[in-house]
Amino acid sequence: MDADDFTSKIAELSGLKGLRGDFKLTLFTGFHLIDRIKKVKLVTDSATTYATVSKIYPEGRAILLRLKEYPDRTAAETMVGATVFTQRCQMGGLTEDEFWINDLIGMEAYTTGGTKIGTISAVYGEGNQLLEVTANDTTPETEKTHLVPFVKALVPKVDVRARRVEIVDIPGLLE
Repeated sequence: MDADDFTSKIAELSGLKGLRGDFKLTLFTGFHLIDRIKKVKLVTDSATTYATVSKIYPEGRAILLRLKEYPDRTAAETMVGATVFTQRCQMGGLTEDEFWINDLIGMEAYTTGGTKIGTISAVYGEGNQLLEVTANDTTPETEKTHLVPFVKALVPKVDVRARRVEIVDIPGLLE
């Protein structure tokens, strides 16, 4: 297991259910993408550990996770609040109009009229609500960035194959 492969942030361990210590998850991705994972990395403020998934399942409106290394509620309590990562190769496939948020980093950004704006340098927010676009015509001393709300109305096109996004240039957004 290569520790560097566990880069896909999928959930937070937000609570516990039952005496077995099944973790309640706050998902950062769709359940259909993680319903077959077998290994996870758990990150807290003080530790990073790896665990084997015994079971991941929906129950009512909750998604629950059982980990082999945490066989009961007492053992599991120490990990509540941890962030859960997995390997992209364990995750389900995407549909044609879906993409991984991390893949946006480094894409070229253009206006819908075809003018090059710059390169996507970061994605901010747990819901990935803001794209940071670094203008190409700047130097490190005069670096100019734009924060663009990542909504369909302003970013109508993401072309993963061409490594390009299109942004609607409304007044004030890219100034």
